[in-house]
Amino acid sequence: MSIKKINKINNELISFSKAEFLKHELNEAFFVWNQNQYFTKEFADIDINDRNYTLFLDWFIYDYELITSERSLVSLYWEDNKEKVNDNILHTYRSIFKFKKIIDTKYEVTDIIKNLSYQLNIYESIPENTSLISLRLLKFDNTFFTINHIVAYSEEYKDTIYDSITGVVKETKVDQERLCKEYFFVIEKRINKSIDKLIQGNNLTKKKETFIVKNYNLLKKNLDKIDNLENIIVDKENLSVYNYYDKKKNEFGSIELHEKKIVFNDFESNVLLKLKENLNEGIKVRSDNISESWLQTKIPILNNKSPIDAVKNKKNVKKLKEIILELELIYESRTSDDEPFIDPNYVSKKLGL
Repeated sequence: MSIKKINKINNELISFSKAEFLKHELNEAFFVWNQNQYFTKEFADIDINDRNYTLFLDWFIYDYELITSERSLVSLYWEDNKEKVNDNILHTYRSIFKFKKIIDTKYEVTDIIKNLSYQLNIYESIPENTSLISLRLLKFDNTFFTINHIVAYSEEYKDTIYDSITGVVKETKVDQERLCKEYFFVIEKRINKSIDKLIQGNNLTKKKETFIVKNYNLLKKNLDKIDNLENIIVDKENLSVYNYYDKKKNEFGSIELHEKKIVFNDFESNVLLKLKENLNEGIKVRSDNISESWLQTKIPILNNKSPIDAVKNKKNVKKLKEIILELELIYESRTSDDEPFIDPNYVSKKLGL
């Protein structure tokens, strides 16, 4: 079987998955795949360039059992095309692999879940800093091929990937075959969520944060002392605007100082934290941050304590983590970036969880 024929089969399967008679099945599967009770989007709402578009279709086509037939979509396709398509297409699986280049496009890959090694050709370019890859394996006449997309994971996420796999293994307690066939989508979602948290934690940018001005004159005096701040609008209609730029670290943002409020725009979280420490005497509780308000709100499930107070008692940590998990699901299910939300990453960081 040639790689050209494999790609042709895969493209036909993708087209088949979007057939009108499968629309309800597709959306039901998409809800299951998201593992989020608050998720209301249909698959048609997902942009073709969204990573979830490709990841979901891969699982839906090859691993998911349709509700109506209790068979996979690939098996329905094969039934209609078995005269020209080998039944090996029914036995593919996706996993995470270590890899070593042998020569040109020839690689040795080792499945870190099954601990099995294979030699095959990979025609996609793999970034230099990649340590692990996710691929779907197809065997035909004792030759191995990749089918559908390959995901490359940077070296910095290696530990996160192993931890995610270990977590799913402990939770499911299933063998390696079932782990790759039935639960790989859970592993994949866990990996992506962990990587997203790392990225947001290391480089979290707050589009807009607003605080109430407690002492305008003191605040203005302290702003003028901060390095890398340039006052570009001075007291124009009770508004001063500052641009922040640290050339060495390539960090930037802007500050609007009004008579009664101060607004921080587009700062990374670590920079914003330092600025707030320097300006702390002149500001008080932010006026429009839902996440901060939530941290101060008394919650019945926490014995009418606010999260910021409840976290002081170790007995409440488990419950707070469960609440934050719910907040993550709600956050992921937003239908618009403009929709108000409690930021689970922000509150988790503030609570030290």
